[in-house]
Parts: sequence; structure tokens; C-alpha cells
Amino acid sequence: MRGGTEVAVGDTALSQVRQPASVVLHPVLRFDGKISSIFPINKWNGVIDGDVFTKPALPNFAVAIVGPLTERSGWGLSVFSKTGWNGKFGNFDSRYLFSSVPQNASASVLNYGAQLNFGTKVAERLYCGGGPRVELARYGSSTVYGPGKLVLGNQWSVGGGFNLGILYRLSERVMLGSGYRSPTWLGPAAKGRFELFDGTSFPARVPASQTVLPQRVMVGASWRKSEKLMVAVEGAWVNYRYSLFGHTYVDSLVPLAYPAQLKNILIGNVGADYELSRHWGVSAGYAFNTNPVPRSAILPGFTSNSQNNLTCGLRYRRKNWWAGIAYVIALPNRTSNHSNRVPPLGIDYTRASVRNIVQSITYGVGFQI
Repeated sequence: MRGGTEVAVGDTALSQVRQPASVVLHPVLRFDGKISSIFPINKWNGVIDGDVFTKPALPNFAVAIVGPLTERSGWGLSVFSKTGWNGKFGNFDSRYLFSSVPQNASASVLNYGAQLNFGTKVAERLYCGGGPRVELARYGSSTVYGPGKLVLGNQWSVGGGFNLGILYRLSERVMLGSGYRSPTWLGPAAKGRFELFDGTSFPARVPASQTVLPQRVMVGASWRKSEKLMVAVEGAWVNYRYSLFGHTYVDSLVPLAYPAQLKNILIGNVGADYELSRHWGVSAGYAFNTNPVPRSAILPGFTSNSQNNLTCGLRYRRKNWWAGIAYVIALPNRTSNHSNRVPPLGIDYTRASVRNIVQSITYGVGFQI
């Protein structure tokens, strides 16, 4: 509801997903949860034709609980899901080099995670926290490369990583924070095949050393300007380049780049929360991220290139519980590649444009025990 600013806020149990040190801030047992429905509109225009994908992604959810261990320490447990690049395009210019028959192009990522955090107050104004994380991921894609189609994934893979966080209370009204999410090292699961236009197929797989989900570094600050108004800012860096979705190559008949080929991105968030009355509050925010999709690697399916996001929310709060709703719109964005290069495998499918707009609605609830 506040534009994604959580690292230096820490006022819900869910904050520990980004900021493990926030578990120290809750003197009583607390539970919070949310679920988000995502509605994308992805339009692809290629050399010959185009297509539009509008199927909603699976809802994302997050639930978490925090509680005190001692007067100076706390613990927290969170379980959450993430989906991305959910798209399927067909009946357009994704066709084999030697065939006029259109082929489907698709990509999807489904990710579940759980993390256990512990935090402590190490000095009068300094809090530290961290803990292990386990993740379950399924990712798949189908992409045409000249005379053949690379079909990969859709097997489940299990892996793990860790989270770290630091909070510093600069004053009674100002909090500074930093968080780190390590890469998630997964077991091998991206297996598939490279199908030629004549029906011949060859095994294909992503090496186990490259089945890694990206790491993330975050810094933020919050300022409670008055009893009614709080503002927060946050910046982040996400390391897509050295992950499964970056510069990864597939072992097959010929070495092929994994379709995503995403770049590292920078994120900037700003948000505000205002108490309208004793029970009602509103939030608003803006989030910006650099485009992860390079112009030189625009492919069907991997079309999520939204950059400007506006958020707003409404919350009702009682003494021991709260409920709220938030709306997010990722403003329309367009990425184009008009390269005239001669591709090594025939038709240049990256000579295309992608238009993207995404909306989501989030419902949240929480209570203290």
C-alpha cells in the first residue's frame, strides 16, 4: 500500500520478508496476511503478426507471524508465493524457419518460499536479524529459434538461501534500514528438448550451476512526521544478470541462450501513510524500476517490462486487528527492437515490440494475540 517501502518500516509481521530485523519491534504475538490478484495485458507485435495475453496470473499470497523471545529479541516465520512472466502467445510470427505453421510461445515462473527469522537488539538503537530461507520453484518456457523450438522446464526444484537485515533508530521518528536477500541456489530442474521442424528432438538442459534465483540488496528510511503521517523511501538492486534469468546458456545440440536474458535492475520506491481518524487510514505510493528486458533479447512470453507503478490503499484498524485493500497499476510501457542484424538461426524474432500494462488488487488482514 505504500509503494513497496518495507525495509525501514517494520510495522507488520509481513515486513520480515524484506527486513528480518523487524521481528524485534513486536512485543506481542502478531499475525498478518495478504493475497494479491494480478491482471496483465501483454501485447506482442513481431515481424509478421502479433498477439495479446490477458489471462490473470495465479494469486500471490503471504502470511507471517512474529513474537518476542526475550525483552531484546524476537522471532518470525513467513510463507509466501511469487509468480512472474506468466504468458502464452500463439498463431503469430513464432514459426520455424522452414515452416509456415505458427507455434505457441510461452513462459511462466511459479515460486513458493518460507523463511525463519531471528532478531535481536544489539545496542540501544540498533537491531539486527536474519535467517534461512527455503524455496520451491517451477519455471518453463517454449521459444522458437530458427529451425527448431526450445521447450524447457515445468519441473519443480527445491533450493535455499538466507536473509539479513539491519535497522537503526536515528531518532524517535526516523528509522534507517538495510536488507539483503541472498541468491536461491536450486537443484537441477530446467530439463527439456530442442525440437527441429521435421520432428527430430534432442535433449536440452540448463546446467545445475546456473539454476539460481536472483539476489537483492535494499536500503530504506522512514520518517513519522506526526502522529498521523508517516513517509518512507526505499532503493533496491536486483541481480538478474547472474541468475537463471540472466546470461544463462542451455546445453543442447547447439548452445542456445535461455530465453529470458534479463538485466540487473534498480528500484526506487516512495510511499506515505496517513491516519484519517482513530480507525481509518489511507496509503499511497510510487515505485519505479529500470526495464529488465534488454532490447536485444525481446522474445514472446518474457514480456513483463512495467516500470512505473502507482499504489493506493485503504485500511480499517481496531485495537487488536486490522483489514485493508490496496490497488496497484503498472502504467503502460513499450519496449521495441528495430535491429537489422542477421540472426544466426533464421528469422529475427527479437525484431519486435512489447506493450505491457498490469493491475493488481491486494486484500490484507492482521491481528495481535
